[in-house]
Amino acid sequence: MSFFSSNIGRVPNLLLGRTSLSTIQRTSYDLFRASGQLSTGLAIARPSDDAVRAAAVTELDARLERGEQVVRNLSLASSNLGILDSTIAELSNLAQEGQTLAVAQANVGPAADERSAQASVVEAMLDSVLRLSNQKSVSGYIFGGTNPGNSPVREVGGSYVFRNQVGGLTPDLGIGRSVQTTLGAGSVIGSLSSRVRGAQALDPALTEDTRVADLRGARGVGVALGEIEMIIDGTDVAQIDLTGADSVGDVLDRIEAAIRRIEIDENKTVLGPTDPVSIEDEKLRIDTAGASTVEFRDIAGGRTARDLGLERPTPSPFAGADPLGEDLRPRLTKRTPIDSLQALTAPLGEVVIENNGFSTTIDLSNAKSVSEIESAFESAGVYVEVEIDPDGETLSVVNRLSSSQNKSLSIRDADDGTQTASRLGLRSFQPATRIADFNFGRGVDVLEGNPDPSLNVDFDIVLGDGVQIPIDLSSADLTTVESVIDEINQQISDFLADPSSPTTTINVTATITDTNNGFTLQQTGSANPLTIAQRNNSPAAAQLGLLQGTYNTTTDEFEGIDPARVRVNNIFTHLIDLSDALRGDDVFGIQLASDQLRAATDLLTDTRAVVGGYARRVEDEMRQEEDRSVLDQQIRSELRDANFAEVATRYSQLQTQLEAGLRTAGLSSSLSLLDYL
Repeated sequence: MSFFSSNIGRVPNLLLGRTSLSTIQRTSYDLFRASGQLSTGLAIARPSDDAVRAAAVTELDARLERGEQVVRNLSLASSNLGILDSTIAELSNLAQEGQTLAVAQANVGPAADERSAQASVVEAMLDSVLRLSNQKSVSGYIFGGTNPGNSPVREVGGSYVFRNQVGGLTPDLGIGRSVQTTLGAGSVIGSLSSRVRGAQALDPALTEDTRVADLRGARGVGVALGEIEMIIDGTDVAQIDLTGADSVGDVLDRIEAAIRRIEIDENKTVLGPTDPVSIEDEKLRIDTAGASTVEFRDIAGGRTARDLGLERPTPSPFAGADPLGEDLRPRLTKRTPIDSLQALTAPLGEVVIENNGFSTTIDLSNAKSVSEIESAFESAGVYVEVEIDPDGETLSVVNRLSSSQNKSLSIRDADDGTQTASRLGLRSFQPATRIADFNFGRGVDVLEGNPDPSLNVDFDIVLGDGVQIPIDLSSADLTTVESVIDEINQQISDFLADPSSPTTTINVTATITDTNNGFTLQQTGSANPLTIAQRNNSPAAAQLGLLQGTYNTTTDEFEGIDPARVRVNNIFTHLIDLSDALRGDDVFGIQLASDQLRAATDLLTDTRAVVGGYARRVEDEMRQEEDRSVLDQQIRSELRDANFAEVATRYSQLQTQLEAGLRTAGLSSSLSLLDYL
C-alpha cells in the first residue's frame, strides 16, 4: 500500500509533487489491475503478471487443447467402432443363415429343383453382404482400410473384387497401443488370396548401382553405415566415413580414395594395377600389390565393416591370394533391373493369366525392372498384384477377386516358347507347386491303410486299347507336383513291365507341358483317346484335376485341369460356392460350403471380439481423458482465476487509499514557509 513519509513537509515542493504523483500512480495502477480482475475473472492477464504461474497455465492450456482433440477423436472412433460392430454382427447372422440353409439342403430329402430354388436365396444373401461391405460411417467406408474414401468392394461379372490395401485408420487417440477404426485387406471382407508363391529365386546381381539400403549384408541384418578403421600393412591406420553412401559404387569410391591417400602420403604402392577395388560375384574385392595387406575393423560400437563383409568372422587382411569379402546378398526390389537377375538367362516373353473367366496375355519383353513387371500385371485388368516376398528373392502374385472355383486365378506360360511364367516362378502349376495348396488349400485325399491293396487304388488310367493301369497314391507321394508325376510314372512303368499285366503296345507318360496348367498324360501307339476312371470312390483323381480333364486328339495328350488355382477365401467365395453347389445339385459341394461358412462365422465372431475390445479401450480412454480434463481445469482455475471476494476487498481498499492520497497531496501542496513560522 502506498503512503507518505512523516517528514514529507521538510522537502522541496518539486520532490513533494513527484512523490505524491508516484504514490497516486501506483495506487491507480493497482486499482486498474483489480478492476480488470473483477471484470475478466482472471488473476493473470499476461505473463508479466506472474511468470511462474503463467508458464504453468500455458502448459495446462496446451494439455487441455490436446485433450479436447483426443476426446473428439475418441468420440469419432467410438462411433466408427459401433457401426463396425453392428455390421459384423449382421454379416455373422448372414453366414449362420447360409450355413443353416446348407445343412438343410445337404440332407437326402430336398430334390434338385428345390436346391436350385434355394440358390436364389443365397444370391440375395450375396447382395446383402455386398451392401454391408460398403457400409459407411462418419469416417468413410468401414472396410475401406487406410483409404476409406473409396468403396472397398465392387461386383465384377458375378465375382467381387476388394480394392483397398492392408491395414486400417489408426487415429491419434492418446492410447499407448494403436486402435484401428476401419478394416482393410486381410479382414473378413477384404481377405486376399493365398499367393501364387514364387518358386524361382531370381538372384539379383551385386553391381555398383545397387543401393546400400537394398543389401541384406554379410550378417543378414542389412547394412548400417558409419565409420570404419583401415589398417594397411599392419602399421598405417586411417578412418573411412561411409555415412551417406547411397550405392555400392559410393562405398567402393570412398575406400579406394582413402587407400590412394595413404599411398601418396607414405610413398608406397598398396593396390593392384587394374580395377583394384571392385565387385566379384556378390562380394567386395580388394586387390593388393605385392605383399601389401589391407585390413578393416569396426570402431567401438559400430558394425559397418562386418555388415559390408570387410571384417570377416575370422579376422584376416585382404591380400593378394585372399581378395574377397563376405557375400552381401542384395535384395530383390522394385528398382532391380531385369538384366541383373542372374536366374533369367534369356529375354522375357509372354505370360497367360486366367481370372474371372477371362484369359489375358501379358507381354513382358519390354520390361526393364521389377516395377515394370508389377505394372504390367496390375494394369492388365485381371485384379492381381505382384509382390516381392519378404525373403527378398522371389516374386508372388496375389488375387483380389472373390469368384467361383472355375473362375479363379491360373497363370501359365504362353506358347511363345520363352517359358516366362515358369522362369519367373509365377506359374500356378509347376513342378515345385505343393500338393497341400491344391483345391484352395484343401490338398488331395487318397485311399490308404486298407489290408486289401486293390481297395487302396485311387484311379485307373484307361489306355486307348482299354488296358487299365491302376494308380495307388499314398500321403508320402503328395509333396509336390513333381513327386506325384514321378510316382505315377513309376507305377506305369512297373505295370507295363509286369508279365502278369495285360499286353499292350501303348505307352503313356505323366508330365507337365508348357501350355497346359494341369497334369498331362502323353499317349503313344494308339489313335483312341485315353481316359481316367475313378476307383473305390476315391476323390484323388478329381482333386488332382484328372477326372475333369479332356483328351486332345491333335497331340494325343490327356490334359487335366489346374487344381492349383488361387482365389480369395472369404464370405463371398463361400456363398458363391454354396450357390453353385445348390444349382448343380452337388451334395458334397454343399457340405464343403457349409464347413466354409462355419469357419467364416467363427472368424467373424473373433473379429467382432477384437472390435469390441477396441471399443472398450476407447470408452475407457474417453472416460480417463474427461477425468484428466476436469483435473487440469481445476488446477488451471486455481492458478489463473481471481478470488472475487479477495479482489473486491482489495479494490475497495485501493479506492480509499487513492482518495486519501489525493487529499494528502492536496494538503501538502498548499503548505508554505509561513505555515512553519
